[in-house]
Amino acid sequence: MASLAMFFLGLVAIRVYLYLSTPSMIGMDPDKIAVGVERIIQSGSTEAIGSLAFYEVAANFHVLAAITGILINAGGREALVISPILLTAVPSLAAAAIARRFEYNGLIAGIITATASTLAAWSIQPIPQGLAVPVVAILFLATIIYIQEDFFRGGPTDILITSLLLVLLAALTFTHKLSLGFIAPIFLVATLLSRGNRILGSFAIILCCLATLQWFFLTNFGWGLFNVILLPSIVGASFTTGAVDLSAASPVLGGLWGSILTNLHWLTLGTAAGAGWIFFSRRQDKLCDTSSQLLIAAGMLSALLVAVAVFGPGIPYTRVILLAVVPFAIFTEFGVKRLPHTGTLITVGLLILVQLTAPIASPDHPGQFRQYLTEEEQHAKGTIDGVTSNVSTDLYYARELHEISADRTYQPGAGHSLQEGWEPLGEPLFNGNISSVKGDIVLRDINRYRMSGTQVLDYTPIKELNNRSIVYSSGHVRLIVETDYTRQNTESHRPQPEP
Repeated sequence: MASLAMFFLGLVAIRVYLYLSTPSMIGMDPDKIAVGVERIIQSGSTEAIGSLAFYEVAANFHVLAAITGILINAGGREALVISPILLTAVPSLAAAAIARRFEYNGLIAGIITATASTLAAWSIQPIPQGLAVPVVAILFLATIIYIQEDFFRGGPTDILITSLLLVLLAALTFTHKLSLGFIAPIFLVATLLSRGNRILGSFAIILCCLATLQWFFLTNFGWGLFNVILLPSIVGASFTTGAVDLSAASPVLGGLWGSILTNLHWLTLGTAAGAGWIFFSRRQDKLCDTSSQLLIAAGMLSALLVAVAVFGPGIPYTRVILLAVVPFAIFTEFGVKRLPHTGTLITVGLLILVQLTAPIASPDHPGQFRQYLTEEEQHAKGTIDGVTSNVSTDLYYARELHEISADRTYQPGAGHSLQEGWEPLGEPLFNGNISSVKGDIVLRDINRYRMSGTQVLDYTPIKELNNRSIVYSSGHVRLIVETDYTRQNTESHRPQPEP
């Protein structure tokens, strides 16, 4: 455990450095969350993020970051450094502790959790779910301890552990909406496996009530899920969405091998966990141990929910995998421990290598678009933002804020997170019709774009705009305007003869 703790400290230091070293924040939404935290720090109230609706009420993540910012006298971005710290250390230690509860060493479970690519990616891209993951991990650990130690017989310890569990449940309710939908089915299935165990049944009822409250009253997430997924299934409608014309672009990781490389991180981890789950389930079949049944249900439902997310319509499967990492890592240890010592070392080493080299694990992987702005791009966007009020550019540049300031947008999501006055070029960029886009256009010197994965253009956009004028260039960022606009702008600023 001492070795594991040292490993975690080193990994935390690396991820904190990665988080703070990029000129802009990493990813699409964390910059807006940082603005929200900045607003709370300055105002002292969650009313400053009132337009977020659900997260004005369920603002645990924003509030925790704001408290951190106040304590260390930092702004929104620096305050969110809690994300790589909490998301690296807590789930990993919880996974190790749970494995030890079932008479395993816990070292492999902890290391696999810590190095998991989805956890690595979201630890440096702070989002509210990042706080839900350690809370869920602690909830599973506390519940297993509660069952194994037979705390429900009564006494002061019973009151203490029960209070902890209730606090964790309340924390989940006011942190993120996906986490309750993830763990409520697990406790329901565990209750069925245990043939109506009172403790598991009580938790299942509480979780279902909290999920209903959160999904249908604190937010309309449940209604949206029903309208978008369940209702079309009932009436037999298809899940087709408007496809983007990518005729002038090629995927960076296309074809079968590209798909395998992109998804290898969760395929390998899921396969190893599945083998461990089968072994553990067969071994525990005759024991009828309630805590084992909870763990078996966690592994089974994690795999099922990941499959639904991967093959379902418009579901961010990496966020579901993020919640499934802890049970996957635990069952991976259960599985690899069945191998000879050399086989265990080789298998664990390969799993770690796959996780660390996965495209999702790095903010600037060759297999995907760069997920942050350079200093030059930040400066150029600030300059252009001051001279024009309507400009089209690639999706990431349109959405990413060039500065974290309380007067910027704090609303994540595709419908709200565009910086004011900036619009994505959309389909014309990828089908070669960029010349049909009206108004000002900003082009960056990049070769990887986000659209249905990561695309490389088969043409040079600036050559298609040679009938327009470049009115600003920072070297790698250019503002291009239509010729008629340039002529009109020049004439409007031409000195007029005195009467």
